[in-house]
Parts: sequence; C-alpha cells; structure tokens
Amino acid sequence: MLGLFGKKTQPHLRSTDVRDTYDASLFNGMTLLEGNVTAEGTLTNLLIQGECSRLTMVELLEATRALHETQRELVEELRAARLANNSRNAA
Repeated sequence: MLGLFGKKTQPHLRSTDVRDTYDASLFNGMTLLEGNVTAEGTLTNLLIQGECSRLTMVELLEATRALHETQRELVEELRAARLANNSRNAA
C-alpha cells in the first residue's frame, strides 16, 4: 500500500544529515533579512529548513506509531486480564 502513495519502502541513504548544513543566521522567520545575504543562499537555506522540518516530522511520526502500537498491546493485555477476572468471578 505504501507504493500507492508514492512512499519509498526503503530509506534513502545519505552521507550527511541535511540538518548539519542548516545555518540559522541566514533565516530567521521573526525578522527581515538585512545585510549582504544573497537570494540564492537564502533560498537554499529555506529548502534545507523545509527538509529539516520534514525529517523531524518523519521521526516524530515514527515515534508516535511506536507509542500507538505499545498502547494497543497494553489495551489487549488489559482486556485479556479483565476477561480472565470476569470468568473467575462468574465461576
């Protein structure tokens, strides 16, 4: 099903993390850019910032999926324990 949405099934290998190349001094969303910052450098940094955000979101999503799976397993164990307790009380 992952192929349906164009999702790659294997992670793309990179030699370095794009987050290492992000320069916060080139982009600050709270202030206007001033000085001799080039348009190319700013656009490149914006692309890198977008990729950093995407990678962070992917990591958070994977952590959320793992937590959800753990919660599912706990609910199943609690249901099984409740059923076992109810059958002991009924007997």
